Amino acid sequence: MNDSRKKTIDDLMELIESGSVIDERGKLPTERVLSDLLKVSRTLLREAIVSLEAMGLLEVRERQGIFLLGRGNRDLPPRIGLAFLWPMETLGQVMEIRQIIEGKAAYLASLRRTDDEVEKLKACLGELKMIFSGHGSDEAQQGAYWNTVLHNTIFQATHNTILSRIHENITELMEKSIVSMRMQILDSEQPERAAAILQQHEDLVNAIVMQDSHKALKAAESHLGYTFDILEEQSKLNPFSELLTRRLEINSES
Repeated sequence: MNDSRKKTIDDLMELIESGSVIDERGKLPTERVLSDLLKVSRTLLREAIVSLEAMGLLEVRERQGIFLLGRGNRDLPPRIGLAFLWPMETLGQVMEIRQIIEGKAAYLASLRRTDDEVEKLKACLGELKMIFSGHGSDEAQQGAYWNTVLHNTIFQATHNTILSRIHENITELMEKSIVSMRMQILDSEQPERAAAILQQHEDLVNAIVMQDSHKALKAAESHLGYTFDILEEQSKLNPFSELLTRRLEINSES
C-alpha cells in the first residue's frame, strides 16, 4: 500500500472515530465533503473507502451513500482503530485460516452431506461450467458469486453452524479478491487457468458426492494451493506465517 493511500485511510479512520461526521443512521458525508475535509483528491478518497469497505468497516449503498457498519458486524473489531489490519495483511491471514479449515471441512461435508446439498453443489458446478463456456462480460462477477455459493454449501454440509459462520466471515473479506483474481485470469494469456479452477471444483464436488472423504480433503487442499500460487503471482498475498512460508519452502525444494 502506498504512503498516500495509507495516510488517507488513517485520516479517514480518525475522522470517523471522532464521531463528528456520522449521523444517527451511521451515514457519512458525501465523497465531495469528505475529500474537502481530508484535503485529498476524490480518487484517493475512493481508494480509501474501497479498502475500508473490503474490510467490512464501511458499506457503500447505491443511491444512499456511505455507511459505517455496526459494532456487531460479523465479529470484526468494535472500534475501527483496534487491531486494524491492512488489506494485504488481512488477505494473508484469511488464507491462513482457509488453509487450516477448508480441507477438514470438505472431509466432514463428504461424510455428512444430504441429498439436497448434493443437488445444490451440482447446480453450482453447472452454473460455473456455463459461465466458463459463455465468456460473458460479467464472467468474473458471476464466477466469483457461484464460487462463493459452492464453497458456502460445502461448509453448510458439515452441519457445524459455528464452522459455517466462520467461513461466512472470511468469505466477505475474500470476495473482492476473488473477483479481482478472476478478472486477471480472464485478461491473461493463460486461459487454461480458468479451466484448471473449474476442474478443481469438479473434483471437489465429485469427491463429496461420492462420500470419499480423503479425496475431498486432497481436492480442497489442491484447489487452495492453486489459489495461493495465483494470489502470490498477482502480488495480492503477503506471506507472514509459518504455515504459508513453510508451504513456499516446500514448493521451492520440489
